[in-house]
Amino acid sequence: MTEIRDQSIPREERVLLAVKAYQQGQFDSTHKAATAYDIPHSTVSGRLRGARPRRDAQMNNRKLTATEETALVQWVLSMDERGMPPTVVYTRRMANLLLSERGQETVGENWVRKFVGRHDEIKAKYSSI
Repeated sequence: MTEIRDQSIPREERVLLAVKAYQQGQFDSTHKAATAYDIPHSTVSGRLRGARPRRDAQMNNRKLTATEETALVQWVLSMDERGMPPTVVYTRRMANLLLSERGQETVGENWVRKFVGRHDEIKAKYSSI
């Protein structure tokens, strides 16, 4: 039996190793696999039931796709380079324009603040959020 308690191995890798070890029969219970890899038992059993990592699951809760968010970040940076600092109103309009291409709902009142918070490279471009 393998036992990995080395915290230098990223958590997600330890989760995957625990799941794989259990599936290959190295452990007779998910609890033992989780203990050996120093992760919660619920994480191992959840993954075996098809649960996804939190970071992957959160992407489905976002209005814009990762590609659309990247394009919007580039638009913000481009506006700033031209001497036209982006505003919350214009950023919201641009996001809604991207969403309208897919026939999606508009972004909410606090969406721009959360969007800027996710992207360090544009935080300084907004005077107040």
